[in-house]
Amino acid sequence: MTLTGILQGVIDALAAILNVVLLLFPKSPFVMLSELTLRSDLVKFLNYLLPISEMVVITEAWLAAITVFYVWSVMAKWVKLCS
Repeated sequence: MTLTGILQGVIDALAAILNVVLLLFPKSPFVMLSELTLRSDLVKFLNYLLPISEMVVITEAWLAAITVFYVWSVMAKWVKLCS
């Protein structure tokens, strides 16, 4: 046996082990998410505990305010209103 043959055997063994490990994973990571529909009681309960839609609205308003602040700051420095 040559060194090339030994290395090829090690690579083949690692590939076989990796294939076995990959077979343990589901075909798609989103399979479980497709089972949770908007009408699901679990989703309604989670939305009650953690109101996602309200959090998105608040985050959008915060980002808009921060964007206005930074745009105003850049414009003020550009016009030399402040240092």
